[in-house]
Amino acid sequence: MKKKYPYSLNIAISVLSVIIAVSYLFLTVPELIDDIKCATCTNTTLLYFDHYWYRWCLYSILVFASYRLYYKMIGARRLYYIFFTGATIIAIRDSLSGFSDMTAYDITLDIVIPVGASIVGVLYFTSIYKATLKYR
Repeated sequence: MKKKYPYSLNIAISVLSVIIAVSYLFLTVPELIDDIKCATCTNTTLLYFDHYWYRWCLYSILVFASYRLYYKMIGARRLYYIFFTGATIIAIRDSLSGFSDMTAYDITLDIVIPVGASIVGVLYFTSIYKATLKYR
């Protein structure tokens, strides 16, 4: 009798990843669209775009990675590693550029959560996720 690994944890991670990525994109992109409509807001629009473009790329990678994880495709783990690395680099960059201006809420949201999620994600994908590969 074959022993099957419960794939429900991967499905939960995939769904949670899509919810996080889509909600982040829907929270940040409309402000850029509003700034584009403003004729005198070019400097603000460029600053906003410079601040968020790489974050939008990372969250787009997260949506693609969760799609691949949900449908049990090869390469999901690498895409999640790219997201975790990017999130950690962005957290370090944000902490170096404006740590003195950050409140406790900003530190938690911009540094602790991305780095903590990256550490937990890397630990998950290096140990538990590998067990699901042999049941594909």
